[in-house]
Amino acid sequence: VIKFLGEKAQTVRWATQTGYFPVRMSAKDDVIKNFKADTAKWGPVADNYALMFDWIQYAMIESPVAGYDPVRAMIDTDLLSKVITDPKADILARRPDGTPGIALKSMPGGWTSVYSASPNLPPCIVRFLATKVGAHIFTDAEEISYIANSFIGFHVGAQPKPIHVSLPAATALYEVFTGEAWPAAKAFTLQVPPFETRLYFKGDKAAWESLP
Repeated sequence: VIKFLGEKAQTVRWATQTGYFPVRMSAKDDVIKNFKADTAKWGPVADNYALMFDWIQYAMIESPVAGYDPVRAMIDTDLLSKVITDPKADILARRPDGTPGIALKSMPGGWTSVYSASPNLPPCIVRFLATKVGAHIFTDAEEISYIANSFIGFHVGAQPKPIHVSLPAATALYEVFTGEAWPAAKAFTLQVPPFETRLYFKGDKAAWESLP
């Protein structure tokens, strides 16, 4: 049975129907092709699913704690799902069974409560939530991004697209690995080669080299 389930044909079928990863990498291309072909079921999710193969190297195994799954289901069904039945909640997405998947609710004191049935939100949803609180949106890229006071970093997958960066104030950029430099500006279009990482210092080369 284990051998049968681990065969390519079976894991392609299983991953295509469930949305989980296949158990072997040789099935990757077939599963992605099936996702993109079934636009009625998967739609734009297919592109995000394909990107997750680039991110899987950073994944960690979840500990199989006894009782974890039923307790998690109980919390979701008996507590969290009931919270968002409030008619004042703004439902952004629903699960296949029609129950709310993502919801917002304005709370007393001026803050906004966010409910998500999934612990991992796609970048587009995170950006939308950031705009709700007035946060600056640095990029619309779907790539793995790192934003800090002095640095901007990106790690890209197999088919990277130009990365458009918007800064709150004009500054120069200096790539610390390649030595590439850009004059001060508020907007940049950056190109990172496939499967590579780039780290951009917010400042010029002289400022970078003057750091202790």
